[in-house]
Amino acid sequence: MEPSHRGSTIGQCATRDAGRTTAAAAVTSPVQRWAGDFYGIPVESTIEAIKLSGSLEGMIIDPVYEGKSMAGLIDLVRSGEIPSDSTVLYAHLGGQPALKAYAGIFD
Repeated sequence: MEPSHRGSTIGQCATRDAGRTTAAAAVTSPVQRWAGDFYGIPVESTIEAIKLSGSLEGMIIDPVYEGKSMAGLIDLVRSGEIPSDSTVLYAHLGGQPALKAYAGIFD
């Protein structure tokens, strides 16, 4: 398949699969209660999410983006906004190198 055709194929798959999602499962925007008041400063739910993801899944996430988004996902499942039996796609985009700057919060 030539690169010029990939976009349309991906678009077709996304359009087809979009009908399978629910409103609760499509939550994508950050919410203040998980982001905290300051960029780069993790809140307690962020630290909890980092530790939980690491202990349950062996997933290393950073306290700036992934930790805050995972805190939101955990909260949405715990509150029932996303049903616990849902299939969730979590896009982990990296961030592990940032952990060195936050080593003191995990002592």
